[in-house]
Amino acid sequence: MARVYQESHILENLSASVKALQAQADDFTKAKSQLEEKVKKLTTANDTLTMKNAELEVRLKAKSVVHPRASFSVVPSSKSASVMLMYDRSEHNAVARTNNSHIAQSSNPNHAKLTPLHDLGTNRPIRQFPKHERDIKTMGQSQVVQVLQALDVKSMGMGAADRKAEVRRQLGLPKETSVTGN
Repeated sequence: MARVYQESHILENLSASVKALQAQADDFTKAKSQLEEKVKKLTTANDTLTMKNAELEVRLKAKSVVHPRASFSVVPSSKSASVMLMYDRSEHNAVARTNNSHIAQSSNPNHAKLTPLHDLGTNRPIRQFPKHERDIKTMGQSQVVQVLQALDVKSMGMGAADRKAEVRRQLGLPKETSVTGN
């Protein structure tokens, strides 16, 4: 009889343990489904934010956000959620002109690289900007006009030599000295 009592007691304990484990399993299943639901919501929110971020990046890439009185402009950086501050275009061009003005004092000014100026409309480096001082002499008139237009310099009515002289001046280079045979 003692053995029957022990077996029934063990059976009751096992049944209680099984019920407790089943209750815990049910709790874990509920918790799992709640967490899965939260993950779905977070994934949806992340997808929405990613799409909005991509739209903003497209807008920012299309044109930099520049406040006319600000000393900087905001443009997208390589990291999707961050922005970087850049010099205002006039500040950049002032620094570039200063750098370029030192070329005349260098030992070989025709081979020293020029610091490119930025287009005042886009705040990006000017296309077809001369790489060296010597390149200004060989620039075509359309290229000279393009550089002057990017710097918002009126060139109508100027002769070819005057336009090139103006490009030199805008770049921060000294006037070109002409060598005469006298």
